Amino acid sequence: MHPHRILALGLLAPAGLALSLGAHVLVEPDQGHAVAGRLEGQWRIDPVVDARLGHSAAERTLAFREDSSFLDALPAGLTEDLRAQPVYESGLVTVREAGRTVFSGPYLLSLRSGNPSLLLLHEEEGVPLAGYDVAEVFLATGEERHQDLLLFREGDEFHSYQRLGDEAR
Repeated sequence: MHPHRILALGLLAPAGLALSLGAHVLVEPDQGHAVAGRLEGQWRIDPVVDARLGHSAAERTLAFREDSSFLDALPAGLTEDLRAQPVYESGLVTVREAGRTVFSGPYLLSLRSGNPSLLLLHEEEGVPLAGYDVAEVFLATGEERHQDLLLFREGDEFHSYQRLGDEAR
């Protein structure tokens, strides 16, 4: 699994708007979901929490924005795989390390083994958007938006991110 393909989280559509995902799967936002609808914007590694998790300082940022424009381009094999599971969000994510883009592409937020999970879409065997890598994602909302904490599991390690900026909720 490529290490940068699992550095992603995202956002889909305004509350209550269900989008068609191919012919078999719906993207359905859920206001009660712990992660859905709360990740749009920019995040950076939280050096304090990441150090507690045993990681040295890293300069990494994530930028999420809602986007559903790629849904109609999903191949039948992927929509078949997604038919039996909920999909809560779709969007685009950009991952930058030390000021350099290391990944930029679409994602879907779903559930795997009961955990909120990002499906980071990529080309597979020459077919665009046919494959995906999975990362578990968790979000704890702070008293104020800029205090939110984003955790995700990258392989066997958890990393923590803090929100950049203090946009109103």
